[in-house]
Amino acid sequence: MRQIDQAWSMVQRCLFETPDAPDVQLNLASILALHAKYDVAVAELLSLLLPLPGHPVILMRLVAVCEQLQDIGKAVAFLRACRKLSSEDAWGAAKMEQFEALGLA
Repeated sequence: MRQIDQAWSMVQRCLFETPDAPDVQLNLASILALHAKYDVAVAELLSLLLPLPGHPVILMRLVAVCEQLQDIGKAVAFLRACRKLSSEDAWGAAKMEQFEALGLA
């Protein structure tokens, strides 16, 4: 069994036991994105932002998933929100430079 399939099974078990655990939901969104189920991953991540507004990890994952969906406008918006919270973040700075170099931000 592939590791991603094992992770999926584990997340499903954890969701059954603790359906409202944000860390489990975050892992679920990551696995959905790895399976190229980007729309579902975005929905899951957005549902996490309601109880955890401005959570940098959620915002970073939204940037990555929106980028995969080629929704660069949303990716840039989530990146800007993330950068406001953590302007020292090297990943965010590099990603913003990348978007700016492409004329997307």
